Amino acid sequence: MRNNPDSSISGTSVAADPKIGALASRQGGFVTRGQLLDCGLKRGAIDRRLEAGRLIHAYYGVYAVGHLPKLPFDRARGALLAMGPGAALDGASAAALWGVTNTWPGIVEVVSPTDRGPKGIKVRRCTRLERGDIRTVDGLRVISPALTVLQIAPKLSEDQLTRAIDTLRLRRNLTIRQLEIVLQRFPRSKGARALRAILPQLQAEPTRSGLERSWPAFAAKFDLPPYVMNHHVLTYRVDILFTPNRLIVELDGPQHEHPWGASDDKHQDAEILAETGIPTVRITYRAFEAKPEQQARLISQVLVSRPA
Repeated sequence: MRNNPDSSISGTSVAADPKIGALASRQGGFVTRGQLLDCGLKRGAIDRRLEAGRLIHAYYGVYAVGHLPKLPFDRARGALLAMGPGAALDGASAAALWGVTNTWPGIVEVVSPTDRGPKGIKVRRCTRLERGDIRTVDGLRVISPALTVLQIAPKLSEDQLTRAIDTLRLRRNLTIRQLEIVLQRFPRSKGARALRAILPQLQAEPTRSGLERSWPAFAAKFDLPPYVMNHHVLTYRVDILFTPNRLIVELDGPQHEHPWGASDDKHQDAEILAETGIPTVRITYRAFEAKPEQQARLISQVLVSRPA
């Protein structure tokens, strides 16, 4: 008769399985040693489960139940369990959770009042965090969007940093004032210099595309007159509005090449023209990249014909 692989596990231990399973399902597949003891397992029972592969060591004092989770989101849960209640996702891990990047780092990054952490977790020590610096997103503790930007700023180009900030502003997670406050509190942070340089360049409204981010340099190069970006005209938010000469410029990405997108654009342009008298010039991504001089000349010609 073959031995039952669970024969070495007592009835008391087996009775704890539903509690352990429920905990693991809420915690990304992980449980702590303390939680196992609270569920009724003795130290010997924990060791036997480890030997049988029913528990897998993940971090010091933290075990995966059944198998090691592969999803980054679940691994982040395990790392926070290992670090304790004072820790939160930091750096690249925080950026991934906030949706600033699509890629999670290979090693979970956390911030904690102590620099001690189990092997396999990148820990940054910080004792100056306040209650508002830690948020909870989908059950995971994470540093605020403003602090996230500050932490990832040294690793980003100017364009990437602007895009990260605008992504968070568009989702209403972040304001320019919050960035200013973070700089005041952490003026010597590694990311402070880059963030301080980018703040004056941010528009009152966050840009929504790569074309919009390229526009200020384009306008300066061809000496175009004053304008505002992402301004509301009637019920529409337009990309560029030349206020003295009353001209709208829309920067159309690839999605506007589809027939249904073009139809909506024409309706918007016609309604604005009928109600306000403001014409619209549309510049496609291809034209903007391939023939910038020609697009600048077109805009200038229309502006000259418009009353100031």
